[in-house]
Amino acid sequence: MVKRRRPSQWHLVFTGIGLMAAVAVAIFVSHLPTRPPAVEPTRLHNLRPPTRAHADAGSFADGIVVGLDSVLSEIGIAPTWIERRPADGDIDTISVHVPGDLPVASVNRHLTEFVNWHGGHIVRGEQRQGPAAVDLTFGIDSTVTTFFRLRRDAGLQRRTGRIAIVVGIDGASESILQRLLQLSQPLTLATGGSAAKLVVAPGTHQVVADMPTVALQLDAHAVTSSDVSRSLWALAEQAADEGRAIAAAHLQPVTLVAFENSLPLLERRGYRFVTLAELDR
Repeated sequence: MVKRRRPSQWHLVFTGIGLMAAVAVAIFVSHLPTRPPAVEPTRLHNLRPPTRAHADAGSFADGIVVGLDSVLSEIGIAPTWIERRPADGDIDTISVHVPGDLPVASVNRHLTEFVNWHGGHIVRGEQRQGPAAVDLTFGIDSTVTTFFRLRRDAGLQRRTGRIAIVVGIDGASESILQRLLQLSQPLTLATGGSAAKLVVAPGTHQVVADMPTVALQLDAHAVTSSDVSRSLWALAEQAADEGRAIAAAHLQPVTLVAFENSLPLLERRGYRFVTLAELDR
């Protein structure tokens, strides 16, 4: 059975309706509130796993390339430090300039973890010129798909800085306080006189009696831990710009959760947490 062709006027009518609909959608979208920019890099363990096993080596290799910038940004490697060359046959060649303040071995481990998570494996790893240069070959099943060259570049440095955070612990519950003390990042704890006998392990946190006057309050208007996290990443940007930054907070549950989630990520990117006493050293 052959379908009867519509008159040419129908095409004009449908085109007009489509254009009107597109204009209406554009006007509606333009009035929607803008989405705030992401304040944290994509974390490897938060990446969405593939919905199905890779059907072939090509889709595996494409997945590695697509997620590479986000994964390497977790350790402070800028996208401009990553060079991609056209595939040599079926093998992608990617060069990564490793900044002088980041061990090449750390990048090696991070990439290997990412590839393993993605369903692949390392085929070969080889040092060149000692630990400052490493060649890595990855693949899936028995097929080689991706070749990485990791080279230390002493002229590059990650955007980092020193960060001091003063936390008021007056009135905090014992359970919350103990969780705070388990953080590996050094903090300055202001007791307010209520816990003057607080003892911390040497070389960890600093204890002071009173909260110093600090301009930036991390949790002044915080409702959720995400609010505090946004303030922490803004503080990190200040530290990267000025070399150092200082802020204060009160020990609330949302503040503690933000510290537990964000401080390790910032430290992984190269930021250094110090106490007030160490800030000017």
